[in-house]
Amino acid sequence: MKRLDRVFLLPIVGTFMVLAGTNDVTTKQAANRSDKVKVVQTRRVVIEDEVGKVRAEIAADEKEPDIILYDSDGDGCVALDEDKGGSGLEVYDEKGRTRLRMSATGIEIYDGNEKPQVRWSASGLKIYDEKGKVRLFWSGLGLGLFDEKGRLRLRLSAE
Repeated sequence: MKRLDRVFLLPIVGTFMVLAGTNDVTTKQAANRSDKVKVVQTRRVVIEDEVGKVRAEIAADEKEPDIILYDSDGDGCVALDEDKGGSGLEVYDEKGRTRLRMSATGIEIYDGNEKPQVRWSASGLKIYDEKGKVRLFWSGLGLGLFDEKGRLRLRLSAE
């Protein structure tokens, strides 16, 4: 072989050998990895959209774990969380106020000031007025209607 051919051939052969060796190592590593369970451990995962706005977050701290979905303005709008009251789903309005909470203990619907409007639990269904007073209560035992001062005005029950 001419010296010029060897000068061009050596880098090509060398590159091929490196790539072939790397491919062999990569294949062996992939084979070894396929036998193992893949685990990612972290305390927080943030998912952003194409313009960098946070759209979802999964977080775990010493207080409580959360999964939060954000609207297009970056405000939290839905959260799965756990607190002292247990696990639940909360839906927020555009100002971040709780409007709906569902948990194992019941369902609560709130007005724009986070006052309860409807509460449904194992004890029954309660509907509140704008001042937060119970106006209707229904349970398996009967139905009660209350005036603005909280006095029972009508009671229906079945025998």
